[in-house]
Amino acid sequence: MEKRHKTFREIAVFLALTALFSFLAYIPIIKAGNINGGQSKLAGLLMLAPGLAAVITYLIFEHSLRPIGWRPGKIVYLLLGLVIPFLYCLIEYGFVWLSGRDSYNGQFPPNFAVFLVTMLLNGTLSALLEEVGWRGFLVPKMIKLTSFTKTSIITGLVWAIWHYPLIIFSNVRLGNTPLLYSLACFTIFCVGLSFAAAWLRLKSGSVWASSLLHGSHNVFMLHVFNALTTASVGTWLLLGEFGAVTAVMGLLLAILFWSLQTRLSPAG
Repeated sequence: MEKRHKTFREIAVFLALTALFSFLAYIPIIKAGNINGGQSKLAGLLMLAPGLAAVITYLIFEHSLRPIGWRPGKIVYLLLGLVIPFLYCLIEYGFVWLSGRDSYNGQFPPNFAVFLVTMLLNGTLSALLEEVGWRGFLVPKMIKLTSFTKTSIITGLVWAIWHYPLIIFSNVRLGNTPLLYSLACFTIFCVGLSFAAAWLRLKSGSVWASSLLHGSHNVFMLHVFNALTTASVGTWLLLGEFGAVTAVMGLLLAILFWSLQTRLSPAG
């Protein structure tokens, strides 16, 4: 019982610190109403908030950062983290392109291979700032208290809600999609992706697997597939992080990794 109480206290401290650090970054972002130009640096600081909160909490309660899961683990889980976002983006955007709703424009960036490798590297390192908190701390703590399903749902909801001020007060919504619609689709997708991220973290014992998943998602959806889509009226009601088809992909990810939970083994 004492261990459960200690874990609850750790989670409470982590969430409080995350909220505090995030608030400091959100104030100027909300005042500016966008994340363009200088505000993009504040977005980077915002990503640091959960990771910094996790580091401080681990040092306070455990006097060690080893539980974060710094070892890379088996390469198969790293590759899964890298490939899964490409696959669901290919399915999602390919479906919409083939339906005739929106069109594939073939506009790849110059030197695409170099662009992709550079973006994936930067994206993964940026995602690591967050993942140290969400999957390096929160998932391993939550799994001590409850099931894989509840762990994935709760961490996914926390992850989604943490983004809400950015969605509500800045210009991140493509096509100015309706706010409540955007929040609903984004939340469903975050929870679904959280099942995959939690599974990779627990199965591999490594925060790098979920960081690759997170970073790869940001690169493929936001910088590759969105750019390859010629948007029409209502495009972003379907695609992007606030679209309905993306929410459906989140549900499919949740079902897939929920069904794989029996293959989990204890991880450090």
